Amino acid sequence: SFANGGMVADDGDKPILRSNQTRKRKQKDGNDIRLLLWGTASTSLAFFLASFQVHEKGILIPLAPLSLLAMDAPRFVSFFSVLATWSLWPLLVIDRLGDAYVCCLVIFLCVDSMTKVPSSELPHYGEDLDIFSDGHIMKYVPTLSWIVMIALHFSELAIAPPHHLPDLYPVLWSFVGCGLFCISYLATIWAMLMQTKSKKMIAERQELSTKRVVKSKNRIPPVSVLGVL
Repeated sequence: SFANGGMVADDGDKPILRSNQTRKRKQKDGNDIRLLLWGTASTSLAFFLASFQVHEKGILIPLAPLSLLAMDAPRFVSFFSVLATWSLWPLLVIDRLGDAYVCCLVIFLCVDSMTKVPSSELPHYGEDLDIFSDGHIMKYVPTLSWIVMIALHFSELAIAPPHHLPDLYPVLWSFVGCGLFCISYLATIWAMLMQTKSKKMIAERQELSTKRVVKSKNRIPPVSVLGVL
């Protein structure tokens, strides 16, 4: 009856162990995918900033993986989406797409504000990946950046550039855009570091829980003791 009691306890633990292993495997795969997306965005943004004679529309390459991370870093993704569109303004003016630019931005901001989820209801993966969230001092960067963007738009409409500086506003667009993209690049590096830290913490927790399961399996179950008695 001692052996039978041990078998009953072990068989009862198997479904729990399998479900725990499946859940841990899915969590690990999800963390790996998020880390891959952050790395892809960071690498493509670095290429955009450091490459020679890059096209303005190259900013859409880092924007693609970042769009899939909207639930991890909603404020940063919204900020980067607006920044990427704003940086294309000199090119859109040449193609006479100013009206489409304004309409797309207004629609995006309306949809973003209506679908914004409170930070308390967002899924958490061990660390705060959004450098523009309420817990960071960088939370004021998006607001200040939008003020500068709007100010440049109104300045271009109201103030004509000097005759000896005909490309004043495109150059200002380049300088401001470069600075904000550098901040965005640092934000992606921060997110990768936090994701890596979170991944290590999860691995340590899984290892600790595995040790606890092994220890509990090595104990004599109450059923076995009752069988001996």
